[in-house]
Amino acid sequence: MDDDVGFILWLGEMLTETGYQAIPALQCRQAMTLVKKLALRVDVLVVNPKLPGAVRAVKALERAHPRLRVVLIRDPSAPPSEPLDKNHPTLDRPSAWEPISRPQWIVKIRKVLLRPAPVN
Repeated sequence: MDDDVGFILWLGEMLTETGYQAIPALQCRQAMTLVKKLALRVDVLVVNPKLPGAVRAVKALERAHPRLRVVLIRDPSAPPSEPLDKNHPTLDRPSAWEPISRPQWIVKIRKVLLRPAPVN
């Protein structure tokens, strides 16, 4: 979830090319509606913690999907903010979606998915 259309398209394309099914959302409410209406099983949520409603959406999705892994998007050009949870890994938003960041994102997403699922 992120409000930058270009970034969401880049991320979705990159994940799809890597073999994952990606469902992009620009708003937290949109993501929640998609997951609920489509009865989707969500394995990993990539979210910008600065989005309005991000904390509420992450907590609701974690309750509905106890094995959910969350990756937070960090914008290195923006002032720092408190993360949702210190246990969630973060990835820097690439500038101009440079090709060098694709492998970094792919490796990080794979590592997150290979970690043991949280036990709630």
